Amino acid sequence: MKFPKQGEIFDHYFDAEGSKTFAPWTGVVPEYVPMGDGDFASVMVPTADSVRLSFLSDMLVKMNNPVMFVGGAGTGKTTLARTYMKEMDPDKMLSWTINMNYYTDARSLQAQLEQPI
Repeated sequence: MKFPKQGEIFDHYFDAEGSKTFAPWTGVVPEYVPMGDGDFASVMVPTADSVRLSFLSDMLVKMNNPVMFVGGAGTGKTTLARTYMKEMDPDKMLSWTINMNYYTDARSLQAQLEQPI
């Protein structure tokens, strides 16, 4: 198996069902379809990175493995997780977003954990 010469290995996936070769993630990015009156903060424009991370997250979740996104502020971690959870079956999965940062202390974390209860 030969790796593609252009880009990095993370820019490609193995197309097991089609050509049986490495193909770029950019080839499987769905076209953006505006949702209409949605909140601007909830807009998710698919990119090669978001498609790759969603695919890997889905694989990990299906194998009952935890998923943790790590990155700087504004890289889309929360948006990816919320979008993924929105697509889950609500009868099988419950979720709650807890935003944390450097200043989150035990008292504020406890309040956020108890909020949905």
